[in-house]
Amino acid sequence: MPLSTIVHNRSYPSLGKRSIIALCCLLFFLENGFSQKKLTDSLLQKMASYEKLPGFSKKDTNYIKVLYELSRSYIYQIPDSTRSISEQVLKLSEQANFKSGIARGKIGLGLYHIIKGEFEQGFTYADEAIEKAKTSNADTLLLQCFNTKAMGQFMRGNYPQAYLECKTGERLAKKVGNREMQVFFTMNLATCFAILKDHEQALPYYQKALQIVNESNDEDQRAQIESNMGYMYLHSGDYQKAREYSQRAIKILNREKYQAWESFAWATLGEVAIREKKYDQALEYFSRSEALLTPIQDMQRKAETYQGIADTYYWKKEPEKSLEYAQMAENISKTINYHVGIVKSSELLHRLFEAKNKPQEALQYLSLARHLSDSILESENKTKFLMLEAQAKFDREMKLLDLENEKKLAKQKTITYISIILFLALLIIAFLIRKNAINQEKANLSLQELNNTKDKLFSIIGHDLKSPIATLQELLELYTSREISEKDIAQLAPKLKENVDHSSFTLNNLLYWAKTQMTGVKPNTKSIKVEKAISSACLLFQSKIEAKNIKIHCTICSELHVMVDPIHLDIVLRNIISNAIKFTPKKGEIYFSSNENTGIGEIAICDSGIGMSKTIINDIISSRYIEPSSGTDKEKGTGLGLQISNELIKINKGSLTIESEINKGSCLRILLPSEEII
Repeated sequence: MPLSTIVHNRSYPSLGKRSIIALCCLLFFLENGFSQKKLTDSLLQKMASYEKLPGFSKKDTNYIKVLYELSRSYIYQIPDSTRSISEQVLKLSEQANFKSGIARGKIGLGLYHIIKGEFEQGFTYADEAIEKAKTSNADTLLLQCFNTKAMGQFMRGNYPQAYLECKTGERLAKKVGNREMQVFFTMNLATCFAILKDHEQALPYYQKALQIVNESNDEDQRAQIESNMGYMYLHSGDYQKAREYSQRAIKILNREKYQAWESFAWATLGEVAIREKKYDQALEYFSRSEALLTPIQDMQRKAETYQGIADTYYWKKEPEKSLEYAQMAENISKTINYHVGIVKSSELLHRLFEAKNKPQEALQYLSLARHLSDSILESENKTKFLMLEAQAKFDREMKLLDLENEKKLAKQKTITYISIILFLALLIIAFLIRKNAINQEKANLSLQELNNTKDKLFSIIGHDLKSPIATLQELLELYTSREISEKDIAQLAPKLKENVDHSSFTLNNLLYWAKTQMTGVKPNTKSIKVEKAISSACLLFQSKIEAKNIKIHCTICSELHVMVDPIHLDIVLRNIISNAIKFTPKKGEIYFSSNENTGIGEIAICDSGIGMSKTIINDIISSRYIEPSSGTDKEKGTGLGLQISNELIKINKGSLTIESEINKGSCLRILLPSEEII
């Protein structure tokens, strides 16, 4: 709400301008009497509803907060009510040990004394409120404290100190994210410079305030800022912008019934019209301003509006009407000690009485105007100098504060970095411990598997190797003791050969398996003709193939060569072919085929046997031991053949793939380099 008067203080000569209307931002109250009364009535109803609650106590903190808002609502209606209610807020808060309530009571009392022109007492209450607000972490109240102090400094004409209070408030409002208060402080910073005619510094603050308001979409605040910007552009000579901003503000202010603000905007348009020599339009604008001021007691606005009307009539060559309004403006300005208003009216009255050929009266007004103008100019110059000092002081304090914050931040960062390093070190230690535990578990599992494999290996040796050798040994003992004849030995020879061949094959597999598991095997790769290697392997199993009447299909490319250790390939082929024969029923079929693609030779061995489960296939590829199983004709096995084959193929830079389906046969594909890989 615009201040109705500028209270003059001897220490700080008044520099009041019409743009002082921006000080409404310092109080956060609704702008006009109608809205103010509406707020007061609403708060009284809220208090009444609290008092009707069961177990109601006046020490209830919510009740105290409403009392505080009520005290502020009376500040322009009944200031004494503000004082008495604030004293009640303070008393109840002290009884309830409600720290932020104590701050509220002191803010209210500080506001009352400042409005009454008792600045020092008002500032004392505000400073005490600041301490209480800080201890209770009440950021909004702290902002209101700075707001109250800034208003007091504005009113006493101490603009440099008002600037410092507003800058402190703006910084805090931005820090805590209070946009409404940030707008208030930013707008009043602009007013500080606008009052001193420093439009270049005022404009960025107004623009900043507009930017914040646009983000929150608060039309009322936008209108208030734009009305001030209109006035600023008027005095910087940009009449078009002055008109645009004032007209935009009026559209909103008229709708919301902000009478003093709207009056201010109409008066700005009136002065623009005078400068553009549109005097009838100027009178219309000033008349609108005058009508809006009728129900409210804003004497400074009235003095300025009457002065505008007087200036308009002067340029319209209607001296009598000009004289009437100039004297009305002078009387009001003298009543409220409004120096700028006195100067303007005195200068006009000087010209009017000079035109009337009344030199004594004209000289009297000229002397008064010059005296006050010199006083105002001197005060303005002094204030501008003090403003520069205030800006420099604030910048120094902020640099020191930033430096201190940087030191604290650096210290916090150091602590944070050390904490992070320690935390990472703990994580690494925990990771290493966990990894070691996992490795230990894996090692234990591996050891367990090796032990199991060892046990199975000894079982194979004890069963598959010991039994045939024991049988042969027994036969030889019988032959030596002449219990059997050479003819009997001859009859048993094929069976004995089969046992010895099986034992040799098994022993060979066991030896290579042991090498791959313990010391590793280094291949001696050569270019091997696949067709010849398969033919040689098949010859070893010719009798078994014939015994089971298995049909062989071979479509091996005669030119296919692979790079592999010949011994390893022989072992692989013998194991795979042996398995195919073992698990293929009588009159079954085995297929040999080949393919070559981009340096890889493929050997496929497929059968029409009983097939393998997915579990067995996974165990083979993963090199896990498989329990031996008998073939379709009760053939024995070790369970190691395909694992050994897979290991030897990998050692020779190849791979083994297995496709199988139970009772539908299996297809094993050996992939080996068809040319040497460096």
